Amino acid sequence: MLEFIVIWVLIVYCVDVSGGMDSLSRLIWSRLYPGVKYVDWRPPLIGCSLCMTFWAGILYLIISKATIWWLLFVILLSFMSDILANSFGLIKDIINYFINKTYENIG
Repeated sequence: MLEFIVIWVLIVYCVDVSGGMDSLSRLIWSRLYPGVKYVDWRPPLIGCSLCMTFWAGILYLIISKATIWWLLFVILLSFMSDILANSFGLIKDIINYFINKTYENIG
């Protein structure tokens, strides 16, 4: 199941942190609705890390032939997707804080 934790982290980063989903959403919107002004829209099933983690987890459970108890683990990870995304931001802010403090002490 360590593999699925890695998949979860990758999904959350790609969907919520990197901004790639925003670009993909705009591309899909322009193909589906040419000439219509873009609104803040996300494609169903792949537009949020919670949904994508859940469905990827279900697929992973089917492929790995895991027991039904692992479904609880998948649900927990998908539920915690927003928390992981916010944690990425927090870690980045903490690192930036210490880098700025280092520059202040050097100069």
